[in-house]
Amino acid sequence: MRSADVALDVQGGVATIVIGADWSHSSLDSAARAQLVIALSAVANDPDVCAVVIHGGGSDFCDGHDLAEYGGRLALDSFRGTQEIDLQADQLVSSLAAVPKPVIAAVRGRCRGEGLALALACDLRVIADDAELSAATSAIGAHRGRGVRDALERCLGSDHARELVLSGRVFTAREGVDWGLVADVVPADRVVDMALGQAAMLARLPFAALSGAKMTLPGAAAGELERALGARTDRVRRAEQCAPILIH
Repeated sequence: MRSADVALDVQGGVATIVIGADWSHSSLDSAARAQLVIALSAVANDPDVCAVVIHGGGSDFCDGHDLAEYGGRLALDSFRGTQEIDLQADQLVSSLAAVPKPVIAAVRGRCRGEGLALALACDLRVIADDAELSAATSAIGAHRGRGVRDALERCLGSDHARELVLSGRVFTAREGVDWGLVADVVPADRVVDMALGQAAMLARLPFAALSGAKMTLPGAAAGELERALGARTDRVRRAEQCAPILIH
């Protein structure tokens, strides 16, 4: 499985970040995460960008982590492999939270695992009627990252999040509306245009007021997320010190 290529384009004050720009791959490996972090840093520091839209280049938003890379890391060292992937995913969500501009996820098709965490970390979500959302990357029950568990708990509460994480079941866009994850569901062929329209509207607003409003929203402050991720990193490091040493 190849990872996603990431593309960045800026027009009229709106930055568009495309996951799977070649239209055929939407899973994330280390290289794709690094590309996304670079793109997010670029839009965060670009004075010409006032709003951001993230969407998949093909029929899916993001199908989670790349299973080939994930399996390879687990074969070498299951504990450290899992921790490394989680820390990379944390860095990606942290980079997203640090963007001082509204970020909109245009979600269609599969949005699973790490992809769901990415969508939930955005300020707004436009979800298509064909969206398939799940805390698990695949039906075989691949690792549910800490990021998606934390995001679901933040958005839905601990009991509901626990059910989705433990079951790994697919839930629909309509369920997302019922739970308050999104305001409405739109046809799949309109989801990107709807998100771009929202972004264009936001880009016309005074930037200082928009940025200030984003930072006052519950759970949106980058500093709060950074502190949580920092505490999590400390826990990982302590756990690594206690991890068994594997002899190859």
